[in-house]
Amino acid sequence: MRWCRESPVALSSWDTWASSWRWLAARRRRDAFGEAVHDGGPSELDPRGGLLKAELDLGNEEETDPLLEELKIDARRDALSLTDYEWIAESLELGGRLKEALRWFTIPLREVDPLDVDPAETVCLNGRYRVRRTLGMPMDAYDDVVADSVREGVRAQLEDR
Repeated sequence: MRWCRESPVALSSWDTWASSWRWLAARRRRDAFGEAVHDGGPSELDPRGGLLKAELDLGNEEETDPLLEELKIDARRDALSLTDYEWIAESLELGGRLKEALRWFTIPLREVDPLDVDPAETVCLNGRYRVRRTLGMPMDAYDDVVADSVREGVRAQLEDR
């Protein structure tokens, strides 16, 4: 057990407290997003994205998988926004479900020509690139767009010096 310099509290106790706090925060988020889902009122983002993140944080696989199935149905109906896809995919990525995250980052790009990407779509492109690198997948045309964009950004910063 190590001690923290700023406090006489043992780090293992601090870790336990922090873990409990994260769990409580996830429970509160789950309850709030659950209420928003049941309310059914208008919202900018689908509250099921937040509910998914909370359930993943709580490790509730039995709740997560049916929720993902519901979201897939809406994805097939084009009923989700680009930001919803990003939220779902990033939640899955942070939850360690990388192949599913890759799928959700890619869905909104299925009709997009890699050479004609809208700036709004770059959030999904960046997430997709990040997950593909983590999975050790080879570069593809979409990944090339991200890599080229990064190179251009670095080049512009160097020229500004």
